[in-house]
Amino acid sequence: MKKIFSLLFVSILSFALFSCGKDDVDNNDETSNKKGNLTINGEKYQTIINYSYCAWNNIINLGTLAVGVSTSDYSSAGDYYYFYYTCDHEPAAGDVLSKMDLTFIPPYSETTYTYKEGTLKIISIEGRDVTCDMDNLVMEYNGDTYTFDGEFRVDLDLDR
Repeated sequence: MKKIFSLLFVSILSFALFSCGKDDVDNNDETSNKKGNLTINGEKYQTIINYSYCAWNNIINLGTLAVGVSTSDYSSAGDYYYFYYTCDHEPAAGDVLSKMDLTFIPPYSETTYTYKEGTLKIISIEGRDVTCDMDNLVMEYNGDTYTFDGEFRVDLDLDR
């Protein structure tokens, strides 16, 4: 009986050891195809699709665009930038979110920045993939600014 428990313990331990660690990323998988690049205040980042989304609440006519950017080698580690806009319809290709009372909350903050200049536009929606483009988008709060540039994809989530 002791041998069986020892073998079981060794099996579980070896499984745990070999299943830990950084996984190889296949550049042909669906997730890697959904990533994009975003420049924030002059620094380039790769976007994270796993937790990035475009949502819309039809009760209060409020849209949310949450964009995660990678800050490490692990795909789920990063900072998240939240943009909010008012709109009377679901997100659609061609929507210029920067013209819809756009506000922004940076990571680790409760400060709300407002639109100053540039554009944030939905380029296309294909199934659950929303492609967005930021072109010299500047958000400001009391003279402090964030500038965004780049094209990226997020998940469409109308259930939030």
